[in-house]
Amino acid sequence: VRNKKESYERCIAQSFLKDELKLIFKKQREFGFSFSKKFEEEVLSVAFYKRALKDFSHLVGNCSFFTDEKRAPKNSPLAFMFVALTRIINLLNNLKNTEGILYTKDDLNALLNEVLKNGTLTYKQTKKLLGLSDD
Repeated sequence: VRNKKESYERCIAQSFLKDELKLIFKKQREFGFSFSKKFEEEVLSVAFYKRALKDFSHLVGNCSFFTDEKRAPKNSPLAFMFVALTRIINLLNNLKNTEGILYTKDDLNALLNEVLKNGTLTYKQTKKLLGLSDD
């Protein structure tokens, strides 16, 4: 029986397996088999060895604006804010072309704060925050 995509009901935690192996060694000793503690530790260390995570820092390129600094990750809060600001500015430019109204820095900040607070901003919410009709 195998796990399916996004369903790992049939997984056993490694800590349970380690505890079970320790119990097996304990019971085997009770049955008269003589394993040294060193042997048990070696088996456990080999069976549950975890290699160190690979370092990927050499794959991160330098920033094109600040050449002595590394690029920011896409999932950083600063990158999220940059993408949000870019989309808000594009939306405001679109509204400027369709509605003929210029928007202030305060409008931009209000929309950005709404995005940062809720994680999203709909077109309807934008028009409401800017005091425009829902047409």
